Amino acid sequence: MNSELGGVVALSCRLAATEDLDALLDVALAGLASGLGLAHSMLLVVEEGTDRLVLLASHGYARAGVGAEVELGVGTIGVAAARGVPIRIGNLRAALRYARTTREQLVEQKGEAFVSREIPMPGLEDVDSQLAVPMLAQGRLMGAICVESSEPAAFDATTEQVLALLANQIAAGIALASPVAEQPARARVQAEAGGPAGAPVRIRYYHEDSSLFLDGQYLIKSLPGRILWRLLTQQRDEGRREFTNKELRLDAALQLPPIKDNLETRLILLRRRLEERTDAIRLLKAGRGRFRLELGRPFVLEEV
Repeated sequence: MNSELGGVVALSCRLAATEDLDALLDVALAGLASGLGLAHSMLLVVEEGTDRLVLLASHGYARAGVGAEVELGVGTIGVAAARGVPIRIGNLRAALRYARTTREQLVEQKGEAFVSREIPMPGLEDVDSQLAVPMLAQGRLMGAICVESSEPAAFDATTEQVLALLANQIAAGIALASPVAEQPARARVQAEAGGPAGAPVRIRYYHEDSSLFLDGQYLIKSLPGRILWRLLTQQRDEGRREFTNKELRLDAALQLPPIKDNLETRLILLRRRLEERTDAIRLLKAGRGRFRLELGRPFVLEEV
């Protein structure tokens, strides 16, 4: 117990000392593995204005799954988030067999093209235990953390309490993330010699659900999709490379929620999803509240 408590305190101190939200996510999940032996974890945040959670970070899986979605009230994670209480399950194999059968039936009914717009969740092939806890800040649901194991009944009440404590500390970090001392937005037209080389990447945008496809492969949708489309069109039309969080908040075309937009988490989601799926586009930090669009290849934009 003392060694476990020491690991919790050490991780909590590291979280408290982390100023950047993007780094906070990595410190949290890596710390669960190195300090508490929770080798497989994922962190999801609320998609504002919807009944979904979206995966922002994961640790210990072959596929990161950034952008995968979970409906509130559905599955271990969705139920924990909807009820605001931890959910611990020690025998998942039967439920997973049912889930795989359900997906196969959905493909039969609606076709692979429909299902392909859903980013698969990461997960252990032989998972048998799962613990999901909500992330709460000031009485408000910010998201959920889930840990998995291939061992039956791998998590106990102590693990549940520890994870709930750390989850709420992370939630507070997300809630406190806000723009400070941002510089006024300014258009920067950069005439970079030659520009990116290589075969153009075809980027198709669907207005119906704000989804983006790169060379026919699904990338992302909703607010992150609208953000990336906005950046790409401004780069094409104005030659811009650098942007600020502040100007995105003031851009009516992005349809940000009026009260709590969680823009920072959406930018992290978009940046990580791009890193996972393509080398043609990157979002890089360029200072506090600023970021830069980097293009590895030329692009062609299409709207549907």
